[in-house]
Formats: sequence, structure tokens, C-alpha cells
Amino acid sequence: MLRVLIVEDEILLTFTLRQQLEERGCEVIGTATNGRAAVEACCSVHPDLVLMDIRMPVMDGLEATRLIMEQCPTCVLVLTAYGAPDTALRAEAAGAMGYLTKPVGGHQILESVGSAQARFAEFEAMRGEAGDVEAALATRELVEAAKRVLSARTGEAGSSFQVLQEMAAHRGSSLRAAAEEILAENGGSAEAA
Repeated sequence: MLRVLIVEDEILLTFTLRQQLEERGCEVIGTATNGRAAVEACCSVHPDLVLMDIRMPVMDGLEATRLIMEQCPTCVLVLTAYGAPDTALRAEAAGAMGYLTKPVGGHQILESVGSAQARFAEFEAMRGEAGDVEAALATRELVEAAKRVLSARTGEAGSSFQVLQEMAAHRGSSLRAAAEEILAENGGSAEAA
């Protein structure tokens, strides 16, 4: 059973999401209406997934996501009414594993959970290798670019991270070094991907 923390300052939306998720077999283990309360709740109840709004009082969702990733790393899926491309990039840089634009329902969230959890597992591997969250987030940017290159080459997005892991293990190098090698072969940088 997926254990979920909902962080949303609109009470009606929180109620609706809770009901939809519980109808689909999830356990909503808590709610918060601001970023500070989200960080505290996440560190105390340890959910499998945090659904995080961005614009909230006291502390916004991006800062809360960054703090959650530093203090008690958890899979965070951002839900926001602001669909600007730079918002998605800022959410990813803060550590979000996925991004959905409101209005959103329980079925859309659950469709996104698998890929968000896979990205979180990849992030945990990078964090274990890099030693800290900041270095892991920097490595994540390179790894995501390398995965796009590998996916374009093979047409299979799902196995790209495994290919990078195998490449790193075969060479006795880090995921970052393997990603940098793939990017160098493709023109040199994350932007080229």
C-alpha cells in the first residue's frame, strides 16, 4: 500500500485528492498546508510519496522539497497550477521526481507514481555514490541527459539507467563519469542532449 503525504493549502483539493487516492488503495498518512509543516511531517511519518504544491504560505513547495531531500530524502511529486517550463526545471533542481499540472486527479497521480519512484531509486543510487544531496542532484542532471542520448540511440527509455550503471561498473567508474562519457560522445554537454 502506497503511503502518501499530501501538501496543499487548498483544503477542498486536499479532501478530494485524499478521497480519490484512498478509493484507489493508497493510505494518506498525513496532510500539510505549508512547506515547513511538510518537512516536519515528512521527517516524522516517512511517507512513500509526497504530493507537493508549490505556492503555499510560510514556505513554498520548492524550498520544502529541497529541505526534504536534504533531511529525509523521499519521492516528491510536484502538483501545481503553474505549468511554465521553468517551474518544472526548478522543481527538478530542488529534487522533485515528477511534475503534474493541476487540475489533477488520483488516477493521474497513480499513473505518474511508477516513473517518479523509479527516478527516486536512481537518485538514491546517485546519492549513495556521490555522498550528499547537492552532488547527487548535479549528477542527476548529467545522468538524465545521458539517458536521453541512450534512449535516442536504442529507442528504449526504460533501460537507459541500467546501461549507465553497467557501463560504470564495467569501467570501475562512477555514474557521473559514465554519463559524462556518453555526453562527450554526443557533443559534449547536457545541453547538447
